Amino acid sequence: MTDQSHSTADTNLVAIDIAKESNVVLVQEAYEQKRTFKVANTAADHDQLVLYLSSLSGRTRIAFEPT
Repeated sequence: MTDQSHSTADTNLVAIDIAKESNVVLVQEAYEQKRTFKVANTAADHDQLVLYLSSLSGRTRIAFEPT
């Protein structure tokens, strides 16, 4: 039997590639297509990203890749 507590099938996955001027964000929503976009390193863009991620239903796992 599969351990459902570690399943990512119903989880939103977010990968953020951090850079100096802007970050590249990849979002794989649990039941949607992938979305890729850039987020400038400004307070306004970070606030927009937080609002978007907060609006996702269900669990969300986020990974950062600093460069």
